[in-house]
Amino acid sequence: MTQKEIILKILAFDTSIGACSASLIIVNEDGFAVAASSFENKARGHVEVIISMIDDVLTKAGVLKSEVDYIAVTKGPGTFAGSRTGLSAAIGLGLGFDIPVVAVTSLKASAYMVLDRFGVKKTFTFTVCHDARRGEVYNQTFLVSEGKLTALTQPAATAYDELQSSLLEEVSYIIGSGSEIVKDFLKKDIKIGDISHIESYAVALAALEQIRRESFSDLTPLYIRSPDAVKPKDVLMPFLKG
Repeated sequence: MTQKEIILKILAFDTSIGACSASLIIVNEDGFAVAASSFENKARGHVEVIISMIDDVLTKAGVLKSEVDYIAVTKGPGTFAGSRTGLSAAIGLGLGFDIPVVAVTSLKASAYMVLDRFGVKKTFTFTVCHDARRGEVYNQTFLVSEGKLTALTQPAATAYDELQSSLLEEVSYIIGSGSEIVKDFLKKDIKIGDISHIESYAVALAALEQIRRESFSDLTPLYIRSPDAVKPKDVLMPFLKG
């Protein structure tokens, strides 16, 4: 990385979609650079991993928690436990070190990976699909044009066999952890991309766009649908005699 004036240091992490990742992003006048990152393909147990992963990333980057300018985190949709884990860690660090927290959706963070890879020279419409289980995918459609990303639809949970009918006609590309699951339900001319899990640098890029616009979403999980776990009904216990 060339010696440029550092504008922002963003600590970003994700635990929402079947993996755990963290990175420290340096933003300067020329763009951004990943100072350090870590990724683990881990469907469960994020709470045991994320704090040590964050510490390792900051150590590798040579940055103290108190030197971080913003924390960026995904808030879902995704696994219910994973979405809560990431947000709780971000809020705790933010309160402890007086760092502003920026929450972005998992769908938007994934879309920024597409923008970073292809968006400078191409114009196309694509959909992010993440596995929502129970026969559904979380999905949202975006347009990439002139190096910019625009959301064309709202986040939704859609059944596999209903996805094609809900897609905009312009969609030519699908990515995400649910893309391989739904490919047999889609038209053959829709390309399935190789982006499945979220890399945390893209969480920082999505957050940076909000920071620049001074537009910050609330720090509550985005579930879209009710949790898989159902609270058991109250059971009336008979009084014991004697």
